Amino acid sequence: MREFQADSGQSEALLHASRDGSPGAFERLFALHRPYIKRVIALRLDPQLRTRLDASDLVQETQLEAMRIVGEDFRDGILFVPEV
Repeated sequence: MREFQADSGQSEALLHASRDGSPGAFERLFALHRPYIKRVIALRLDPQLRTRLDASDLVQETQLEAMRIVGEDFRDGILFVPEV
């Protein structure tokens, strides 16, 4: 599989393709953002929780939640809003 680089135009196109039912569009969309998600988890996961939680499991949970959200209508064209 070739490596993707996140690009807002490409992400938007994949998001719409995914919502339209294009096979593999969501997987390509998530692949664009997976490295960033892994970095955020690595930075924010409390060291005490690392002994009980695996970061890859959190990435999978994130992917499942994103799949659920993509399937729903989103307001004002905004789908992902990072929490700070």
